[in-house]
Amino acid sequence: MSERTRLSAAGITALLLAATAAPAAAQEAPELDLDYGVLVALTGDAGVAGQVWNHATQSAIDHIGQTVEEMGLSDSISVELVASEDSQGNQTSGIEAAKKLAEVDDVDAVIGDFFSSVSIAIFESVFGPAGIAQFTGGTSPAITTMEKD
Repeated sequence: MSERTRLSAAGITALLLAATAAPAAAQEAPELDLDYGVLVALTGDAGVAGQVWNHATQSAIDHIGQTVEEMGLSDSISVELVASEDSQGNQTSGIEAAKKLAEVDDVDAVIGDFFSSVSIAIFESVFGPAGIAQFTGGTSPAITTMEKD
């Protein structure tokens, strides 16, 4: 695992908003190398929805990168989708994919999973302990009451 400082989801969002909100920010732009990952069912019954989720994430990250470049901040801010992993819609595969994103790809933030059971399992076993921000589409009330820093 890298020695990089991990940012909370709120911190990541605040930095991106600050970096892309005002041209004056160009003079005070923080150094930021933000690597995203996607973790979602890319195969199986939910694979069609997962493929759309993955494509939408790539489009959003491309748009952020384009905005950063247009603002002249690309020397100090980098936003990239570094990996997309298949949870296969189950906890076991999701945890293995999450470990790869955390340990091999060294992501800062992950978009996924949309299965609440997978989201909870990967957060509790991998992303939470590693300090990786996780944005999920899960709808279980248990997600909102999980212990998180």
